[in-house]
Amino acid sequence: MPVAARSIGDALVTIAGRDLVRDDTGSLDAAIVDGLRPRWVVGPASIDELSRVIALAASLVCKVEKTRCPVSAACTAIAAVSLSRISPTIITPHRQWLAIDPPGIAARTLGGVTATNASGPLRARFGSLRDLLLGARFVQPDGVVTWGGSKVVKSVSGYDVPKLMVGALGTLGVLTELTLRLHPLPDSERSWLVPLDRPQAAQDFVARLIDSPLQPSRVEQ
Repeated sequence: MPVAARSIGDALVTIAGRDLVRDDTGSLDAAIVDGLRPRWVVGPASIDELSRVIALAASLVCKVEKTRCPVSAACTAIAAVSLSRISPTIITPHRQWLAIDPPGIAARTLGGVTATNASGPLRARFGSLRDLLLGARFVQPDGVVTWGGSKVVKSVSGYDVPKLMVGALGTLGVLTELTLRLHPLPDSERSWLVPLDRPQAAQDFVARLIDSPLQPSRVEQ
């Protein structure tokens, strides 16, 4: 191994600890993104450690492929949390609901969905992540930790920086904490399948549905 590479590995271990720095074949293969295989896989345990890892990478002109930082904060959600865990463990007991339904939702993280601006049919009623994101804490490419936005609706003056992070694919910084707008959990919800024999009939049905007293969460054709 080249001396420079060994020094980088040692620096990463100093920051995150030996147990959270992996360079074995299995870990590296599991972290391949778009055919690019990383040299190390690092799992920082705090925002401070993540900041130091990013700063080190920036100083050495190293590329960061993807990140997951298992940190926590009050009144917000960590970017690395799985969407399948948010509703049952965090917000459902308070009868609240995060109104997003991207494909493969159970296996996706909140930060990943935000970075890719992934969405599903619910966006037609509740909007996409750009509409639901109120604030974000993120690590800039130089390692500086930054907070933007607010924890309440309609309180941002000036440019709404967190909106830039939605759909940026992690190119503008590493998301660590997100503050999101929630909606009240519906008292009841039902689904129906309506067979229609032609496209025009489907269009007419949707038009009548929108004009009715019903409040559909999603309609798919």
